[in-house]
Amino acid sequence: MAGSPVRDVPTNVITGPLGAGKTTTIRHLLARRPPDERWAVLVNEFGEAGIDGAALVDASDDLAEVPGGCICCTAKTQLRVTLTQLLRRVRPHRLLIEPTGLGHPAGIIDMLREPGLAEAIDLQSVIAVFPADGLTEERLAAAPPVRDAFDLADVLVLNKADRADAETLAAARALAAGAWPAKRGIVTTEQGELDPAWLEASARVGGEPTVPEACELEVGESPAHPHDHDHDHDHDHDHDHDHGATESVEDAAGGFQRLLGGDAEHRALAWVFPPEVAFAGPALREWFRGLPAEVVRAKGVVRTGPKWQHFSLADGELSQTESAWRRDSRVELLLAPGTEPDPAWEAGLLAARQTP
Repeated sequence: MAGSPVRDVPTNVITGPLGAGKTTTIRHLLARRPPDERWAVLVNEFGEAGIDGAALVDASDDLAEVPGGCICCTAKTQLRVTLTQLLRRVRPHRLLIEPTGLGHPAGIIDMLREPGLAEAIDLQSVIAVFPADGLTEERLAAAPPVRDAFDLADVLVLNKADRADAETLAAARALAAGAWPAKRGIVTTEQGELDPAWLEASARVGGEPTVPEACELEVGESPAHPHDHDHDHDHDHDHDHDHGATESVEDAAGGFQRLLGGDAEHRALAWVFPPEVAFAGPALREWFRGLPAEVVRAKGVVRTGPKWQHFSLADGELSQTESAWRRDSRVELLLAPGTEPDPAWEAGLLAARQTP
């Protein structure tokens, strides 16, 4: 119905550094959209010329641009207005958002979850496109927006793989595979030819908190089952771990998931909370510091107020840094051999949640 509110439009953020091939990737996605679907694109660029938008105008069913600044910073108000108008005018079956490669993409996710937009948006995979020869730890450390894109992504695309030698490509894959929390997919492309199935490959709360490796695909491959491809790999792995069992727990604060797994050496205990659940930073720090020596390592990416923090406890030292992660809040404990989980750990963690 034309006058009814727009709700639950499947939406993807396609992020990554300048020159990685985001616009080319979007063009290929648009070319492979179902023939009976309308897809809309929202593009943000620094400057007023709108070059990326011009490259997409013939490929999309409708295009909106927010030029002149980062849509998560200076152009936030303009984004809300433009996005609302775009959704009402087009009523698309899918929306693709391409932020500038100079901005911090986590702010866009936060905005899409705000009242007034959250009801209209069904946020699915966040996809980060990197040049295969440009994904290095040095570059991530030198450019905070690039690090944010890497941390935020559900799916990492190593584009322009034909320009990278075997050693460089292997190093990029290893860096991507070592990300924590694990990515839902690591995909290698040459001309941004990403399979549209990856658009639905996000891990909502209900996905494994302790996926030991991402699904890694070669050029041209696609996920056989985009909602469960962690277990249906298209390549070989040496599996010496136990994915464990996940238990969903409902409580007055919105529920969470608990997972107990690990390998022959250590047991792992993890909790996953919906992104709407926030924790009190001071209480959470005290919880980490109070863990016993039998917890060999503890880490988490947790919402504290409006943003997320990365916590890491090792050798008695607790570090805390801001994180671009937005999918959920999750905490993992690695236990010494023979150690059984103490129910008091979970009780303390739950007590650190902020009261709505």
